[in-house]
Amino acid sequence: MDNGEIASEKEYPKRLFVPSLALLMFIIHISSAMLSLFLPQIADTFLGSRDQAAIGLASQTAAVNSAAEFVLAFAMSILAIRFRHKSLLLLGMVLVVLSNVGCFFAPDFVTFQAFFAMEGAGSVVVSILAITLIGDILPFSKKARAVSLFSAGVYLAVIVGLPSLLFVSNVAGWRSTFLLFGLPVSIAGLVLAQFSIPSRSHEQQPRAEKSAYIASFKQVLMNKSALACLVGKVVGSASVVALYVLTFYQQQLSLSQSWAVGVGLTNAALFLVGSLIGGRLISRFGAKKVAVTCGLGSGLLTAAFFNMPTLPLTLAFNFTSVIIGAFAIPAFICLTVDQVPKYRGTLMSLHRIALNAGEAIGAAVGGVVLALFSYQVLGLVFGGFAIASAAIFLFLVKQPTET
Repeated sequence: MDNGEIASEKEYPKRLFVPSLALLMFIIHISSAMLSLFLPQIADTFLGSRDQAAIGLASQTAAVNSAAEFVLAFAMSILAIRFRHKSLLLLGMVLVVLSNVGCFFAPDFVTFQAFFAMEGAGSVVVSILAITLIGDILPFSKKARAVSLFSAGVYLAVIVGLPSLLFVSNVAGWRSTFLLFGLPVSIAGLVLAQFSIPSRSHEQQPRAEKSAYIASFKQVLMNKSALACLVGKVVGSASVVALYVLTFYQQQLSLSQSWAVGVGLTNAALFLVGSLIGGRLISRFGAKKVAVTCGLGSGLLTAAFFNMPTLPLTLAFNFTSVIIGAFAIPAFICLTVDQVPKYRGTLMSLHRIALNAGEAIGAAVGGVVLALFSYQVLGLVFGGFAIASAAIFLFLVKQPTET
């Protein structure tokens, strides 16, 4: 019996099931928007300075957050098998709620980082289980639309979240965004998930044999092409341009925070459009060609736009880099997901771990580069990560027949 048949036999989900998952994706990506928007304020509040060294140190909050996500992503490969998916997802949302409260009241930088990392732990639980619940509950014919709405939450976190955060911070200060924006929407998401997600989608399971877990990991990691996908994901994810780009425009090109937010919103809109176009390009040219060509082009343009002499040239290279990079996003996923069809769940858990490992490395390296050198060198480093990732997929990854 296939997954579609299994899903059809279960109680059909409530009408708000998919919208609630989209809202959860919106909520858990708000933290990234907060960190990108308020890095100078975080540095000033906790470190007493807004210079490059202080911002570089403040940006390590992203590395701590990604490290927490890394640990939970690994744990989820086991927890998601043993426990009810809905219960785990609600627990993840509770962590996000507590994180908002803790970040608002944090008395020092270390405490702030700890509560921000709590959000990272909760968000990785939510993101993994949200897509798992779609697979558990919906019949095949409904999954494509659900995934598209689910993914939209990521981009809406920037398109809607950034101006909302900016408005709240202008009225009540940057720290108030956790209490006046992050906390209410997190509680709303928690309540909506409680009532809209079916409870019987996945029952708690007895402890599985250790050998069963080991076998699934071994099948993935011994597949050279699948392993190359994971390595390529680590390297590509280290290009954490979004973490620094708004601060770059404010410090290097003297844009106001409002104008920098406008750049961020444009980038998010281009990512949304580019991802949709990328799906059509894959159908025509194949996932590997799109991933390698667009990944390489995006890397070159990333290195360039940090080094342009004028604002118009910087914006032109920035926007072009974003939309070309967005073409590659679904292509990289398509290349990865069908490498080991029998163990897609294990592979995608490791894929999430690779994503967080890369982001942690990129945030750590970026902070050091910015503290010791400049934004121009930072652009070369991040562009190099993207180019290296494209090269790995070109030479080491095989095109699965399914894509």
